[in-house]
Amino acid sequence: MDRHGGPICEASIVARLDHVMIWFGPTCLAVIDRDRLRGWLHAPTHPLEQDDIVLERTNEGRLSLSIAGRLPDLVPAEVVDNLYRWV
Repeated sequence: MDRHGGPICEASIVARLDHVMIWFGPTCLAVIDRDRLRGWLHAPTHPLEQDDIVLERTNEGRLSLSIAGRLPDLVPAEVVDNLYRWV
């Protein structure tokens, strides 16, 4: 989030039958096995690292996304809700 609370960048999440892709513009940053992501979302004991992204749970229980080693940014709650529904 920027200093006004708006997003710094927007990533797209595409759910397919057996995998989930995270895109930034025209670049696919990660392809994650859908079962692996589902298991991690329900029991995130450690960061989920895949290709150029890292997903983590914060101490407050929020989901954060780090792209290519940059500082993590919080994933909006509605996006997290959609992830739970899609996977």
